[in-house]
Amino acid sequence: MDFVKIRFWWIQTQKKIKILFGATEDDSWDFVFDKSFNRLAILQQTDERKSEISQAVNEGIKTNKLYWLEVTLSALIATFGLMQNSVAVIIGAMLIAPLLRPIQGLAYSIVLGRPYLFARAFRLLALSVLVSILVPIVVLYFFPGTESTSEIAARTQPNLLDLLIAIFSAVVAILAFAYKRLNESVAGVAMATAIMPPLVVIGMQIWWGNWELALGATLLFLTNLVAILAVGAVLFIFYGFNPHRSETESSLGKLAFLFLTLLGLWLVLSYNLKQIEIQRQQVDRTQIELQKLVKEKIPGAGVEDISLTDTKEALEVSGKLVILESQSITRATFSSIENSLAEALQENVVLKLDLVRTLRFNAAD
Repeated sequence: MDFVKIRFWWIQTQKKIKILFGATEDDSWDFVFDKSFNRLAILQQTDERKSEISQAVNEGIKTNKLYWLEVTLSALIATFGLMQNSVAVIIGAMLIAPLLRPIQGLAYSIVLGRPYLFARAFRLLALSVLVSILVPIVVLYFFPGTESTSEIAARTQPNLLDLLIAIFSAVVAILAFAYKRLNESVAGVAMATAIMPPLVVIGMQIWWGNWELALGATLLFLTNLVAILAVGAVLFIFYGFNPHRSETESSLGKLAFLFLTLLGLWLVLSYNLKQIEIQRQQVDRTQIELQKLVKEKIPGAGVEDISLTDTKEALEVSGKLVILESQSITRATFSSIENSLAEALQENVVLKLDLVRTLRFNAAD
């Protein structure tokens, strides 16, 4: 009896959904989906312009020597920019933006339900990712003394803000397909899809054996990738593209998976953002407590550039201890500060402070 009620409810629900989308009860679901896609074409392009977009997408996933040269050069420039901690050089790598083409091809093939085109774009993207990761590994082989920089570290801890930036940047990049004015701003479109630097960081961290940081950079790359794919799929639908009826179910399945992945990334990156806020509060609290203890034990002294590293054994507190040239500090005083800080924070603390001495002059000297 319950099964009969559920079946009746499901039939009535389907009828209501069809009516909601402007169809009749007797219309097939394929017809309903077609009509729904047409209603979503709020940025409808002319047939001529849609043909140009299709041609551009297909041309973009054709492989040739120039494409692989672009991938290699982009990865090389990003590698050296990250090694030098140079934002300007990193931006130079972003301007080339070769991986945008296969990603756009994937979004286009998902919407139109073209498995052959999807396979071609996916294969090109996979090979491009592999090359982009291998290039920095080869570079670091010849520069073994290279150390991590702040620009490298910044790409190993993605958070919700990175996802939001990726989404809005992807809107600019995909809109450029249909609107000439945006398309002419090549630099802006290329920079909007900064996916090469995270790939290079993955390769660098793998070479250094920092697998956890490599995973963080991978998460940033996936964030940018999924954002471009999701935004691209939506905008292609807005342009008036839709799948053939026989491929509607496949396209809807891929779109559902894409947006579920985007939701999962949103949750993970929201958690990361919350953790960053917690860490910032912990640093502020540690800074205040340590500053108070140092002034009590060493009048006139202070601490700067505090950073925390949470190990399994203890919380490592690093920074600079600034004292006057005429002052001295004993091991007993340092240990007292360390113990008092541990008591204040209620956890084991290892204090690692670089000693910085300063001179003080009077105006009459």
